[in-house]
Amino acid sequence: MDHALPRRSALLLFAIVVVTWGLNWAVTKVIVHSVFPLWATAIRTAIAAVAATIRTEHAIVGEVFDAGPQPDDARGRIACVAHHWSRHGDELTDVAWHLRYDDEYRLTEAGWRITHRALTINAIETRPMRRVRFDGPAG
Repeated sequence: MDHALPRRSALLLFAIVVVTWGLNWAVTKVIVHSVFPLWATAIRTAIAAVAATIRTEHAIVGEVFDAGPQPDDARGRIACVAHHWSRHGDELTDVAWHLRYDDEYRLTEAGWRITHRALTINAIETRPMRRVRFDGPAG
């Protein structure tokens, strides 16, 4: 089975790598000079975690809505779980974030819109996985 890329695709990927590598140094310089070192480390770690993620799945697991203080206002509490699957060598890992959004809504001419959102991370858990399906729902 031949897995060679067409020349045009290979050159495009090569150009993307060269530009990304070049921009990496400029972005790092800006971050180091404008952000507290601990935040720079956190940003770098977050970017690396996103780059290692092979698939995500986000699910709403609970919703509660009630009337707000005004007739065109409402409030909502949305509970979610966000799975982030990554591969490190032969190991698959699931980092699951258990989240809650506390929202305030306003009824506009275009429909209900979020006017304020507060995010609470209730828990983050990491566990090994046996396998992850890589294709989408359509197969």
